[in-house]
Amino acid sequence: MGVLRPAKIDDQTGHRCYDLSQIQRARQIRVLRKLKVPLREISTILEAPGSEAALLSLAEHRRRVGARLTELQTAFYFLGELIEGKDTEIAMPRRPTSVAIEPEQQRKLGVELFNYTWTLLEQENRTERETDRMIDAAHASRFFWEEVGEPVHHARGEWQISRAYATAGRAEPALYHAQRCLDLCQAHGIGDFDLAYAYEALARAHGVAGDADAAAGYTGQASQAAEHVAREADRGLLLSDLATLPQATPC
Repeated sequence: MGVLRPAKIDDQTGHRCYDLSQIQRARQIRVLRKLKVPLREISTILEAPGSEAALLSLAEHRRRVGARLTELQTAFYFLGELIEGKDTEIAMPRRPTSVAIEPEQQRKLGVELFNYTWTLLEQENRTERETDRMIDAAHASRFFWEEVGEPVHHARGEWQISRAYATAGRAEPALYHAQRCLDLCQAHGIGDFDLAYAYEALARAHGVAGDADAAAGYTGQASQAAEHVAREADRGLLLSDLATLPQATPC
């Protein structure tokens, strides 16, 4: 596969010969193979060590290893259950690959959970548990819309999750879901009200994170996008939300 090309191949015997200068690369390959990195990815990593592509390859492999580790930990646990004499159905219950709910019921749950999240977002003096429920409900609404909704529903779900986290003062997940909202809008050509609110979510999340420059930049983009919102009522709602953005204090 060209991961470690011979310096020379003997024409008569076909023996592959390597140069001393290749020892370091060979050692790196050995280490990466010991870490179960696929050969096709090793080439990427070694051709440009420290590059974005190399780091992404390593991160993706680490994710796969993490998933495998979870699988092995689960197997280890349930093998212990079997050793203790438990029935196989009890020791290892069936793992469904989807949630079996009628589409109409999924839509109903998605809508109700979305609206319930708003109830908690607007509630004054929320308890810590109510804040947790607010975030849980936003995630649950997004989950139920996944299969029965259109990309615009998915984008709105990501926006609401970001708002819930921002309201709770949790910057990192607020930023993550705000970016997911914007990515969905851009990938599916969603504009108008939803695109403007994607920028609003990023401005709010960066404000919570204390990044004043980024918050100001996205606030500007949201304001520009507001000019292209067709319905006056939607535009007014957006502008009123922009007025509530937190003032970022640089860290």
